[in-house]
Amino acid sequence: MEFRWFVQTNTTLFLVFTPKPRYEESFESMDNSTFANRWNLDEIESNYQTWLKEPASLDSRWQIFFEGFQLGYEGNGHQPTRTHSDSAEPEVGDYSIEKHARLYGAIYAYRDIGHTQGTFDPLKDEIPENPRLSLDRLGFEPKDLGEVHFTGNYLGGVRMTMKDILDRLKKTYCGNVGVEYLHLQATDKRRWIQSKIEPNDNQPSFSHDEKLRILRKIIQAEEFENFLHTRYVGQKRFSLEGGE
Repeated sequence: MEFRWFVQTNTTLFLVFTPKPRYEESFESMDNSTFANRWNLDEIESNYQTWLKEPASLDSRWQIFFEGFQLGYEGNGHQPTRTHSDSAEPEVGDYSIEKHARLYGAIYAYRDIGHTQGTFDPLKDEIPENPRLSLDRLGFEPKDLGEVHFTGNYLGGVRMTMKDILDRLKKTYCGNVGVEYLHLQATDKRRWIQSKIEPNDNQPSFSHDEKLRILRKIIQAEEFENFLHTRYVGQKRFSLEGGE
């Protein structure tokens, strides 16, 4: 079973856990324009209530979606929350699940737009914070920073305090080197990039031999540039300057 994504409506928090083959099939169906957008909370809530009463009356793709939600809860020793009034206080278990879901959303947010808060401009003493990455916008309060959470698919799934998780995300995605890759459709490519930048907080440590190899490659590229400049004078070419 794998945690895939979550959707929170006014009355219910959906955490979707599904077997890989069945999930991939349903995910492809969600790309179809006839299938409701996953952020359409009203429609999800309405269909969920229908599914609780008459599952067969829904489209098979919606049935797969809600079956995955129920399967994830039952597989973790829980029963899916049915309905409760908007004024009712959430149970402790539900509140904890909601915190975890918000954390996964925060991890995704930093992976997606962390580069917008990068320290690229050497002339700026202070980089303005992206409001979408603020603690409040991510759904947390200062008192939450000391809580310990499971990181899911971040850093291989470990337990860390909220403060440590957010600090490492900032260090990885909001530093001097920007990384933007979630637009890639190939999951294996995205995970490869994550495996290279997240464990070391996007601050690689090269050995002496690796540093010498990098230096040799830079010198070779520079010499080749000089050769082209003298051999083909006035010819249009794309320089390596600025990419070193």
